[in-house]
Amino acid sequence: MKAIDLIKVRMAIATAWVQKADKKTDELKKLHDDLMSSQGDLEETWEQISDAVKALAKDIWQDKDLKEVFMEASFGKCWYCEAKVAQRADNAIDHFRPKNRVAEAKKTHHGYWWLACDWHNYRFACTFCNSARSTPDSTGGKQDHFPLWDETKRVRLPDDLLGGEQPLLLDPLQAADMPYLTFDSTGKPAPRYSKEQHAYQYSRAAASIRCYHLDRSELNKDRGKLMASMAEMLQSADAFYRDLERGNPTAENAYKQIVTTLAGYIRPEAEFSSAARALLKSKRGSSKVACDLLDSPL
Repeated sequence: MKAIDLIKVRMAIATAWVQKADKKTDELKKLHDDLMSSQGDLEETWEQISDAVKALAKDIWQDKDLKEVFMEASFGKCWYCEAKVAQRADNAIDHFRPKNRVAEAKKTHHGYWWLACDWHNYRFACTFCNSARSTPDSTGGKQDHFPLWDETKRVRLPDDLLGGEQPLLLDPLQAADMPYLTFDSTGKPAPRYSKEQHAYQYSRAAASIRCYHLDRSELNKDRGKLMASMAEMLQSADAFYRDLERGNPTAENAYKQIVTTLAGYIRPEAEFSSAARALLKSKRGSSKVACDLLDSPL
């Protein structure tokens, strides 16, 4: 998972789209207020709100130009798993806070419907992270999951403050969340912090791995192959560097080629760049090249 530039996204969204989305949000809020004042059946009110979200606002988050903006912000990668997402992929916009219902509070919460048209609540996601999927060794998919550290803090109305919720899911729009997740040498995702010493940070990473299905086998395999290849290249690069220090000029070209390739793996546009960085970090104590790459402004 890589941090996404919020300002870059906002600058690329068309003003006409924002105006249309704001109008739809106002319509939903008015419908909610009217229903609450005229009906005594709360469940019926929520059902009508849910139907209205689908009927009135579906075209907002399925807008092709909006999808393009979100895709370009991550160089075509899923914001959760960093796998490349084809432009033709359906339902690529995920509602970070679910719009119709919340799996962790099915009996008490009916979704963050007032955020259905708010682009701040959108994340660009592949089908495998966003939908329920099972592999031979794992099950996951975000769907309508949105776990909190403290369920009593969950927001239920538009005027309530979202800032007090403490979501457990790591958010690509929050750069401070990114260090909580890492990868082992096989490409398998893992919490960076221990459960015993940092329960909150551990829980956030663990919940994200589960809900985003970051440990599905094909991802682990692809990341593992990348990291194994990088480990071999680091050994070669360090050897060529030592040859250079001994005054062997023929090692320079080979050294430069390997370092250039390694640098490409950790650039923001590279697939699985977070796993690539995790590999370099694991070699920081034994590889000068890994240290130099991590310290260089790429």
